[in-house]
Amino acid sequence: MIGRFRRLVSGESSVVAEDMETLREDILTRQKERERRIVNGLKQFQIAQEEFRSGLKTLLQKGNGVRIKDLKQMLRTIQVHQCFHEPEIIALLDSFDAVRDRVQNQWRDVLACSR
Repeated sequence: MIGRFRRLVSGESSVVAEDMETLREDILTRQKERERRIVNGLKQFQIAQEEFRSGLKTLLQKGNGVRIKDLKQMLRTIQVHQCFHEPEIIALLDSFDAVRDRVQNQWRDVLACSR
């Protein structure tokens, strides 16, 4: 993808409009996929927050009979649910950092070539 962009910027491409459209579609496809993965991660986070809220509400409704043991049990339950999605979220964030670094380096190379 970066090679096509370099050819477009340097004027080596004879079919600029078609190459530009293909490049744009590739970028949009990758962006949509990243967006979908981030939305899924945020949904999981929202579900965990909702579980925490409802658990706290249940404990508060018990009134003075609430024990620390009940609170700890609720927190353990939430942690178990989060453990299932934690590796997925970490992988997503690592992937995002790697892509960001790679794109930054590619832009730096493109700008260096055009000077």
